[in-house]
Amino acid sequence: MSSRLPFTSLAALALSIVSVVVAIIALSEEQGKALGPLRAQQQTLGPIKIVQRENDYALKVDQYGAADAVNIASTATDATALGVLAANKTLSTIKVTNTADQDAGAVIAALTTNSAREAPVFRAETSGTGASFDALNKSPGAIGLRLKAHSSQAADLIQLKTAAGTVMIGFDGRFRLFVHKSLTTGAAPLPALPAGFIVVSVDGKQMRIPFYG
Repeated sequence: MSSRLPFTSLAALALSIVSVVVAIIALSEEQGKALGPLRAQQQTLGPIKIVQRENDYALKVDQYGAADAVNIASTATDATALGVLAANKTLSTIKVTNTADQDAGAVIAALTTNSAREAPVFRAETSGTGASFDALNKSPGAIGLRLKAHSSQAADLIQLKTAAGTVMIGFDGRFRLFVHKSLTTGAAPLPALPAGFIVVSVDGKQMRIPFYG
């Protein structure tokens, strides 16, 4: 007596297994907590590598909860938590788009919690002729650049340095403009008329500061 299942029985069993798998996948997509978040541990699953050769997303995450859509925690002190390498010529290497009527927080926020930190929060090392920082205001009411001083600000707010690291021009913690002494040494008779004026606003009142050629 043969112990083999008929072909129709095998087909029905395979179809049942496929149906169960499809149901689990559908449930996990509809309810993110059904299977829980995907956690890849290098010692068990190995690193995850995605190769996308089509004109579509390599990775797309739709997050409907209040937690971070992607959270990367790096405990190594000598490793980069997130590295991005691109060779595109016309598109952004990193693009962040917020379509909400945002009234708090920031589109991109960099937060530090260690008061002993000496490294900068943002650093730009550029090659070529492109600007290190470029801001385009598409709203007439948008502020291009805003700096807020600490209530007991002691360090300078802005410093412009030479390649050797010498501070030449800046604004101190009390919003006063200062220049390096090498820019103010020497003496020369002033012409009868200035070459022009720099217009500044002091407490809402325009003042003119003469400059000479």
